[in-house]
Amino acid sequence: MQVVLAGKTLDEDVPETDLKNTTMKDYTKVYRFSPELTAGKKTKGEALSDSLDFVTYYVPKLDDVQKGDIIQAKYRKDPIITTVNYGIVTDIIKDNNKVTNIKVVFMSKEQGCACSCDYNKIPFTTDVSTIKIRRLMKYESISWLGKDSEMIYRKDVFDLRPADARIEIQGMKESTQKNKDKWRFIPNTGEYLMLSGIKFTGKNALGIELTGRSFEVNFCGAADRDYQAENTSGNIYNNTAGSFEVAFFDKNYMKVENGTITQLPENKAVYEYRKTDGKDAASFLVNTSGKLIYSEGTGGGAVKIGVRPVSSAQAYPGDDLLLQFKIKGSEEIIQTDKKDYIAVYDKKMLWRANLYIDEKTGDWNNVHPWNAPPAGDKIAGTWADSNSKSYLANWNASDWGCNEWNRSLKVENYKENSFEGLNILPVGNGGQVTNFVSFTPLRPIAGTMAAPDKNKNVISNTIAYNYPEHAKEGSSKGDPGSMDSPFDFNKKMLVQQLQLNKWYTANGVKKETAGTKYDSSNYDELHAPSNSWYHYELSTTSNFIYGKDESNKDIEAAFIPGIGNFIKYGVGYAQNVLLSGETGDKEQIKKNFAGNDLKGKDGVYEAGTDCVGFANRAASYNGSIYKWEKTKPGWTEYENGTGTNDLKLTHDNYSRTYPRTAKDKKDGVSVGENGKVAINIFTTRGGGYDNSAYVNLNKQGLLDSRDLENKKQLMKIVPGDIFVKCSSARTDDEMDSHIAIVASVPDNAEELTVGELLDSIILIEAEISWRVQSVIKTFSLGDYGNLHLEEKIESLYKKIYPNADNLETENGLITQPTFTLKNKHYAIRRLICKEE
Repeated sequence: MQVVLAGKTLDEDVPETDLKNTTMKDYTKVYRFSPELTAGKKTKGEALSDSLDFVTYYVPKLDDVQKGDIIQAKYRKDPIITTVNYGIVTDIIKDNNKVTNIKVVFMSKEQGCACSCDYNKIPFTTDVSTIKIRRLMKYESISWLGKDSEMIYRKDVFDLRPADARIEIQGMKESTQKNKDKWRFIPNTGEYLMLSGIKFTGKNALGIELTGRSFEVNFCGAADRDYQAENTSGNIYNNTAGSFEVAFFDKNYMKVENGTITQLPENKAVYEYRKTDGKDAASFLVNTSGKLIYSEGTGGGAVKIGVRPVSSAQAYPGDDLLLQFKIKGSEEIIQTDKKDYIAVYDKKMLWRANLYIDEKTGDWNNVHPWNAPPAGDKIAGTWADSNSKSYLANWNASDWGCNEWNRSLKVENYKENSFEGLNILPVGNGGQVTNFVSFTPLRPIAGTMAAPDKNKNVISNTIAYNYPEHAKEGSSKGDPGSMDSPFDFNKKMLVQQLQLNKWYTANGVKKETAGTKYDSSNYDELHAPSNSWYHYELSTTSNFIYGKDESNKDIEAAFIPGIGNFIKYGVGYAQNVLLSGETGDKEQIKKNFAGNDLKGKDGVYEAGTDCVGFANRAASYNGSIYKWEKTKPGWTEYENGTGTNDLKLTHDNYSRTYPRTAKDKKDGVSVGENGKVAINIFTTRGGGYDNSAYVNLNKQGLLDSRDLENKKQLMKIVPGDIFVKCSSARTDDEMDSHIAIVASVPDNAEELTVGELLDSIILIEAEISWRVQSVIKTFSLGDYGNLHLEEKIESLYKKIYPNADNLETENGLITQPTFTLKNKHYAIRRLICKEE
């Protein structure tokens, strides 16, 4: 049988009929509270047996039997029918304080009256092994003492009053979310984070678990998780928002009540709940199954709780909460388990970042839509698909902002022309609103540099990596080609496709003279002829205008996807030089991109994004509250989406920068006050976290105190936080060799080791490691700290490019040039908001 010792369940199995091996003072039953007959049982005897189990405990030793104890035993009349019979102990015969016999009175059905018998001759059972001796628990009306009182332990006191409880939240999802996966993060777009399946496990003042009883609770607010009053930098430990909106919904997602939780002035670790109408908060019931429900007067049913910031401007990513309740009649605060914390994240940034990759089935944007209109206040009430049944938060432009990228662009609809700006595109549905032009990469993804597999050398469903550097950048901090939006990239590639169509035949053969108009017999693909990247055509103009030049002549600038890290050309160069940034590729790239393809071309305009351009662009939405410098609008977003074909207008003022902390250095000099736009949450350097030691510990399955401390920091990370790393050669404090955005964290982080947790925090990034040269969502924090990553690269590579199975190998491993994922240290940073 399962028993409870001082409120704690024991795993050992104590035989119920072996009454000599235990003492009564050691054991007591779990308290239950439903003495009524249980409905649905086959017989009243079985129902009574279950009811007695609620209000009795077993007497584990014959020497402890008392008068009035209940004898319970089973009687099987035939193989099918079994009944449960009962008797009462009326006398106890002892010899030298040892029980030698017990007199039992029972009701005899055959004789039609009460009868007496000896314990060892009980006639109302056919199996003595089923005999159990029970004692009714006594109920005493005692004053409330609280869970921390020094109450004298009395195992025969039937204490029905809940003094404490454990709370579990079984369901967490955004109100617009299209699947049921657990998602604990509160968006800044106006939807509620919906909490459902809220279950209480009650305990009495002695800590003994209570089941089967209903009791009342009040929602009283929330606590700031791991609050530290002395920690005033950022909101890693202390929340920034002074209040949140909380709403309560019924099983049909109809709002029953709403209000706000607000920080207490005298204790900012606590948020107190107040109803919007000023009345006292309604009480809820915990039913006999432990679920939070409404009372009959409000329609009954399970309670769903919605939480959101009071506005987008007051949504601070990283703010986290643990909900709190009170049991009626008690002043004790009951708090949700730490594993059920909820936290704010920047859904706008993450939605934009995920728009750079079309994940097809299960695309993140489709699962977590942001279906606000692209401009203006053109909708009222709720937004959703017309067949949506879930409640969606009220939206308005002033509180939650618009989604300027919620425009539908299907590239196949623009193969014969291009588009000027976002405004001409139809409004999207808030999901993955654009697909992508496929392109041929700089480094082949199948075959070798010298002999690429032209049948498989195409990248699709994502945007090219590009880090250009050349004289045409002028005064800008980075070329627009290194920070394209998804729409800018698609527009450039559509223009390139139109140019390829004039220069190549349908078989990919280059014509001697370019065609002058669209012809279906010409090249009609959206990537390079023969899938060879060096076939892309370059611009022949120096003024970066697409459309008409100053003499009203047509100018067609061609846009090349991810052509490489550095391009140098012009006066003083005998021929143009292309440097890839990867030592093993330089000569082959120069060979493939030599001669007429570059010579004499004074305008090279690229398409794509580098790592910092991607992250900076994702965070540069309208209404962003960060100190991090916003990138200027691209040519499809120019003038609030009207767009422009004049590249000069959107070229000279481009800029993007790394999110630096006060400790960062640039060329050995402090970045200054303007560089303080982020703060470190977790770092593998400076906090005693040694990379090589971590790998050894992980492989041995060890977890020491240092790792436990690191886990506390890792548990602070939310989607939308920023990853930065240094290369292995760097020794200073600047960690800006690469940047990515945290795409997801595991929902069971509490259960994972540090190594497992690192492997489960996934990044989305514009990456140019080895043959990876696009925006991907594959690598984890563990990958960036793994000294043995070469052993995993083939599986990771195939996950990114599943069709590229013709891989160049050496000694069983895929060959690669300098591999930039390996590094000495990295950090996870949180962007600082302007109001902080």
